[in-house]
Amino acid sequence: MPKEKIISNAPDVQGLRVLVLSRAMEAAGSTPIQAGFLTSISGLKGGSRESQKLSPINDRDYEELNAVGKKTSATVNMSLLYKFAKDGKTQDFEGVNYLEKAFEENEEVFIIVEVNDERKTTLKIKMKITGFEVTSEANNKFSANITAEKIGEAKDITPFRFEDGENIEHTSDALVVGNVYSDKKSKIVYHYPKASTLKTPQINDERFIYIFDSVRGVCPHAKKQVFDKSKEFIDSEQEQENKWEKENDENIIHETENEPTQGQSYEELKGKTIYFYPNPLTLAYPANKDIRKKYTCDESSGVASSATEEEFNNNNFAQKGRKR
Repeated sequence: MPKEKIISNAPDVQGLRVLVLSRAMEAAGSTPIQAGFLTSISGLKGGSRESQKLSPINDRDYEELNAVGKKTSATVNMSLLYKFAKDGKTQDFEGVNYLEKAFEENEEVFIIVEVNDERKTTLKIKMKITGFEVTSEANNKFSANITAEKIGEAKDITPFRFEDGENIEHTSDALVVGNVYSDKKSKIVYHYPKASTLKTPQINDERFIYIFDSVRGVCPHAKKQVFDKSKEFIDSEQEQENKWEKENDENIIHETENEPTQGQSYEELKGKTIYFYPNPLTLAYPANKDIRKKYTCDESSGVASSATEEEFNNNNFAQKGRKR
């Protein structure tokens, strides 16, 4: 939630963030507001069942029997740390005060708990508050001790959160495989064909993951993912494009430093084919429009032929000017 949307001014403490949503706010489609940070909570999930033990006539012929009855949801107990005043003024019915209002008027209320785990799990709990007490702490901070009974179980409403990080980029701009993007060296780029996916992913929306090299920034082949019902992007089954690999033969030499000279004899290169790469990076990180020169040395004399230029496109080298 953007900071400007947070009305209650909660102190920075370790713990779980709690948002409040009244029934009226939910009906109006309003954004939940921050109440504060939990210092403790119990009863988020689970409960108990009634149990009755039936005693046997004796402990030799019969085992003890247990009759288990209806389920009772666990009572929620939480302590919420917050600031009662903002800019020197108390906030009427904002944040924690919504919980107090719900208690005083015996209304149902929702709390939304954001758990600080890897998934950023978000739970929504509908409840009625049975106990509300505010205790004062130092530095204009207060702790609200709340007891409540859940209405139904906590619902997992965790929204999809886009990956973030220094080397991660999300874009709807198309990328061309084989082109050089020097500004994307070492980056993981997520491309979304539909710009709307960047805002709110929908079922069956696609994205493509490009993992760029750290040396040249050549756009690689992408891995496809699809947004599914679990509200996550999952890998899609697809035929993977093989990365170009240099020819590997005892009679082929790949050279980045010493270019053969046409008509000159090379005793040690008799019968060899030499590929010379004017840009040394082409050999390890070939990009579209890169050039290499092909020479052959005569098997008897070792005389180097004239060069045939080959251009890299569509993940392969082909003689320049020829259709692929």
